[in-house]
Amino acid sequence: MTTKLMLDSGAFSAFTQKTKIDMDKYIEFIKKNEECLEVYFNLDVLSNGGKSYVNWIHMRANGLHPVPVYHIGTDEKYLEKYLKIIRHDTQFLDKHQEGPDIAIGAIANMSTDERLKSLDRIWQDYLTDEEGMPVLKVHGFGLTSIRVMRNYCWWSVDSTSWVMFGRYGAILVPRTIKGEYVYNDNPFIVTVSSKSPKVKEAGKHFCRYPKNVRKHILKYIHHMGFEIGGEILSWEDGTPEVEVLEEGLSNVHYQRDMINMLYYLGVQESMPKWPWAFKTKERIPRL
Repeated sequence: MTTKLMLDSGAFSAFTQKTKIDMDKYIEFIKKNEECLEVYFNLDVLSNGGKSYVNWIHMRANGLHPVPVYHIGTDEKYLEKYLKIIRHDTQFLDKHQEGPDIAIGAIANMSTDERLKSLDRIWQDYLTDEEGMPVLKVHGFGLTSIRVMRNYCWWSVDSTSWVMFGRYGAILVPRTIKGEYVYNDNPFIVTVSSKSPKVKEAGKHFCRYPKNVRKHILKYIHHMGFEIGGEILSWEDGTPEVEVLEEGLSNVHYQRDMINMLYYLGVQESMPKWPWAFKTKERIPRL
């Protein structure tokens, strides 16, 4: 069985690291590995709609069918160009039956309010019909905000949050309603790493939480099949004591990755079935 992958060009990482991606090498890599790729994206250029569009045309001229990437805040004429071409390109649509048709980027560094304002208009004006139903399948780069995921009818999304939380020693714990875990609201972010400096701050680390709160968190951890592990200190009565000495979330980062990944799978399962209608509270005038 061949594992199908989604390939991002790495444009955002290249931009932040001030390096350049070789277009011809990117094309060559895709051609060599195309049988393993369910989806591959255009080599976009951060905040430059014109260059991103030229790259997309160049990749298409080389026999590829990359998913175009539109950056919020760039000239919307390029979004219109992408939409006009892919709607009439049967080869492209056939190629992407199981994947997105277009991607939206340049969202990660926005505040949530900025994202929502920009995305409301883009979805209303370009990505949905008069009834709010999506006219094509849209991927969102760099977003796993619960609110942003649930406000718009994404086909798929990605971000590094599930890894980064774990690397910084934290796990995501869903809220509960009547004893049931719910995934349609922002989770609690709980620092559990025994190496975190937060272990010294009251109320900032699992071991410094009140006993009843720790009990609630441990219930979720055990429910997901994990142990807290490590040299977690108990600060009852102001006296630190070692509670456990074993591998677990407190001292094994890949276990934190796993439980956070499972959290996001819970979020995915809680989402409405695609497609669903996008509705704004009021009509947004086009600028």
